[in-house]
Amino acid sequence: LPLAWSGTGKEFRFWKKSKQGEWQRVEKDVLLRSRSLAGDVRIGALEIGGRAMPPGTMVLLSPETAAPLFRIRLVSGERQVKIAGNGLGAVLVMPR
Repeated sequence: LPLAWSGTGKEFRFWKKSKQGEWQRVEKDVLLRSRSLAGDVRIGALEIGGRAMPPGTMVLLSPETAAPLFRIRLVSGERQVKIAGNGLGAVLVMPR
């Protein structure tokens, strides 16, 4: 089943698509449960396909279909890092 990620501020979560086609938050999975970012780290920005997206927008992570390119910017004080996905399953962490 397709999987997605979303995040706002200091929290992120994963979503699974049900057999009925509805997105449901993953709650009872040890690896995919909702989490808070450590310390003062927060999600600074999200881009999908080169376009800025509002907080909470889902990023598709499905191995069954090609997903759009995405970039997530994490911020902690003056430091920043980007997490980029190429849509084919590769995810890179890039210091800014």
